[in-house]
Amino acid sequence: MKGNSSKFLALLLSASMIMSPTASVLADTQEKAAQTESSAAAEEALQSEETAETAEPETTPAAGELELNAYPQVNALIEKYYAALTGKDVQSLKELVDELDPSDESAITNSQYIEGYSNVQVYTKKGMTDTSYVVFAAYDHKYVGYDTLLPGISYLYVDTKEDGSLYIVADPNEEQLAYISEQLEDAKVQELLNSTQASYDEKLASDEALSKYLSEL
Repeated sequence: MKGNSSKFLALLLSASMIMSPTASVLADTQEKAAQTESSAAAEEALQSEETAETAEPETTPAAGELELNAYPQVNALIEKYYAALTGKDVQSLKELVDELDPSDESAITNSQYIEGYSNVQVYTKKGMTDTSYVVFAAYDHKYVGYDTLLPGISYLYVDTKEDGSLYIVADPNEEQLAYISEQLEDAKVQELLNSTQASYDEKLASDEALSKYLSEL
């Protein structure tokens, strides 16, 4: 597994740790606002205070709650995705993701590490649009030759085609990765990640042979 540079495969085949975004967050644009004339800035600050006291909080995708198994179509997509990974079913994966290059296909077909995924639970937050989702897929995974099931969690960005069907974005762009990074800071998401990590550590500590095997990968 070492030396694999594919972002998509890193997401597909990583299984010994919780995934985290690899792209840097977009540059902060607040510096431009600081260049506003002082009188205008003061007036804006006053208006902001008045608005904060009276305005109802807006409901936006970024403010969405973390939901468990809330969207049947998303659940079906993610469950098919992990079933296809378990079965090394490249043809099915091509129907679930927006791109899959030959090197990805080869790595999936020839993977010798993970035997399968099970007990998939789908957590979602709203994506950047009304028809997209940030998915945190929690699952158990089993390594070839070992009986212990290890908890894991990965993020995926799901979007909608023109025909209404859903697909997984194989290689999220910088804007999407920045948005995912923001969602990872959510308190409920952090709670989910931390509990999964704790469970992973506990299960791994109970299997000395598997722990040694993973340390040598």
